[in-house]
Amino acid sequence: MDERTAQPPQLSPPSRGDETRERIVIAAIDVFGRHGFEGASTRALAGAANVNIQALQYYFGGKQGLYLAAADHIGARVRAHVSPAAEAGRAQMMARAAEGGLTPAEARALLAGILKEMARLVVSEESGPWARFMLREQMEPTEAFERVYEGFMRPIVDTLRQLIGILLADDPKSEHVGARALATVGHVIFFRFARAAVMRQLDWQSVGSRELGILNQLIDETVANIRPATDKGAS
Repeated sequence: MDERTAQPPQLSPPSRGDETRERIVIAAIDVFGRHGFEGASTRALAGAANVNIQALQYYFGGKQGLYLAAADHIGARVRAHVSPAAEAGRAQMMARAAEGGLTPAEARALLAGILKEMARLVVSEESGPWARFMLREQMEPTEAFERVYEGFMRPIVDTLRQLIGILLADDPKSEHVGARALATVGHVIFFRFARAAVMRQLDWQSVGSRELGILNQLIDETVANIRPATDKGAS
């Protein structure tokens, strides 16, 4: 058969069990984010997903298993949004390593691209429940935080450290570069974690393509200003 006319393999539709499991997880993220682990009763979790309490035991082994599944779901969704840009950056760095590495202009473009993917995610409605869930984990970390941190936070921030290290002409493993990477990410996620203040201060009624464009411009400005302290000119 000519490969050009071959039909792609048909993917099996998700089973009813898979759909139920995902519905429970999505509902649980919202309930856990609003009430915390202790405050979220199994009755409330089941009610939010429109299932009976026994379904929580059947699919997750109980409340703790559901909580960890919620963290895994958040990690998987963030990776789906942001990791392709981060992986492209890592691949380009590896490809250019034998040639002396990326130029500052190339590193700057890759860094801005990753941050813009983050921005597109954090201003989306989908990320609202995730933010409440993760804010609680930032304040009182549990095993769920470790899963999310290792699942997507650390790999993405490590890539940002590599790129920012190039821009600062500094060791990516240094404390200074690490702090700069976190502060740079903070410029983006502020627009989710401080959404109420953002909307009030900027007189925004909603966040659409126009508002995202403003945030992307801010990212370009922020990235353009990452350079060694002694560097007075453009790179």
